[in-house]
Amino acid sequence: MYNRNIFLFFGDGELGNQIFQYCFVKSHVPKKSTIITTHFIELNKLIDLDSNIKIIMIKNRILKFFFVKFANKFLKILSKIRLLSSIITDSEMIENSLIEGKKIIKTKGFFSTTYIHPRYFQNRFFFKSNVVNNLRIKKIHKTKCQDFINKIPPNFTPIAVHIRSQPEITMK
Repeated sequence: MYNRNIFLFFGDGELGNQIFQYCFVKSHVPKKSTIITTHFIELNKLIDLDSNIKIIMIKNRILKFFFVKFANKFLKILSKIRLLSSIITDSEMIENSLIEGKKIIKTKGFFSTTYIHPRYFQNRFFFKSNVVNNLRIKKIHKTKCQDFINKIPPNFTPIAVHIRSQPEITMK
């Protein structure tokens, strides 16, 4: 029987974060692996995910909540005592915000299953450029976009604005 590498990633964040996280995971997970995740559900609606990597997405809201809030703590302990292999980035806390560094730390555990510690991975050092360059938006979205653009009168100048919300920061 064929044995796949198993990777666990229970991150959070919306679509923009999922793009960074997917690029990181795809850069550090070998082909023919299986990823078990609560993530990439929205991303899967937008882009064609790599068919060389099997992604099992946990979609049930109660299970997602359990994995993100509780299982991550347990998996972190298992990786710290090296029962599970792990992948994590270096980081530091600055005024209640986790700031990622540039270093990726991979540890080998007793079991071959690898826990990817949840982060946003918003640093270009975290992923390979060919992964980013090979992201493909699904044809249905390209068609909808082109149809919308074609409806803009020629005497108008199209402008796109992307707004991301940020948690409120309390100043002391």
